[in-house]
Amino acid sequence: MRAADAAPLPLRPLFMERLWGGSALAARFGKHPPQSGPIGESWEAADFEGHVSEVARGAHAGKSLRELAAQHGGGLYGGAALPDGRMPLLFKLIDAARDLSVQVHPRDEDAAPGSGARGKEEAWYVLAAAPGARIVHGLAPGVGNDEFYRAVAAGAAEAHLAWHPVKAGEVYYIPAGTIHAIGAGLLLAEIQQSSDTTYRIYDWGRKGLDGAPRPLHIEEAARIPAAPRAACPWPPAARGAEPGAPDLLVDGGHFRLLSYVLGGGLRAEGRLSDSFAILFTVDGEAELRNASGVHGLLRGETWLLPAWTGAWSIVARERWRALWMEPAAGMGRAL
Repeated sequence: MRAADAAPLPLRPLFMERLWGGSALAARFGKHPPQSGPIGESWEAADFEGHVSEVARGAHAGKSLRELAAQHGGGLYGGAALPDGRMPLLFKLIDAARDLSVQVHPRDEDAAPGSGARGKEEAWYVLAAAPGARIVHGLAPGVGNDEFYRAVAAGAAEAHLAWHPVKAGEVYYIPAGTIHAIGAGLLLAEIQQSSDTTYRIYDWGRKGLDGAPRPLHIEEAARIPAAPRAACPWPPAARGAEPGAPDLLVDGGHFRLLSYVLGGGLRAEGRLSDSFAILFTVDGEAELRNASGVHGLLRGETWLLPAWTGAWSIVARERWRALWMEPAAGMGRAL
């Protein structure tokens, strides 16, 4: 590959209408979808079934990640690709103007065995939280799965949930098997396995965009083993040991979530060769350099740094804050 073609890839978002969505993505990040309905999700980096990200500009502009994976093989995802060549992670922004349903995701081994479906582990970084915003993370103290599902059948689910107040900057880790819900007034960045296997347990008695009650999956959910209780919020796994080094926020079974804060000319650097990373700028601007040249990192943009990126560096003159996401077993890690 020519040096000019070994560029990192700025991605074009895919907007998803959701009945609980709002307009915070436009207000916070200047993201203006073509749809007129409520936008609940912006899929920022995706290679999942019918939803595949495209490159926004540069040498590979207009190409989808699926096309680039087919063209360059291991050059895109390295050894971290799924067996079918797809990206194993999905990164999205979530704008919850209303409460989301109470739901649970299975582990890989519980996701319709033999169907090829995958489980779903995820983590949330809170970008903004309205006063009083909260989430459901697990069940109320002393409540087990059997008692909870009896309460669901009796129409008393809400009293058996563990509600937690939420603030901007906090991190929440959602292992597969954790009953959870995102509350109204939250803007989140979510990294997850590339899967949409979701079992909806309770939906506040509301109807979908089509006017019909949304389906529930209580029997499927009740078969999912409960995950061990996780700390709320999730404490950082490790702090950066030196200036320019990131904080490791989550070291999960399928991904790692890190955060960078640079400024005053401070530099971060690393190398990618057999894996990839997803980079999202939360605030500020910075410059990313590799053999292909200099690339401006702007607020609200998501970039894929392919395995072909090689040695890279990021420098910011003013305060720049970003999330870095990578496969758990990937090479070329930032730390």
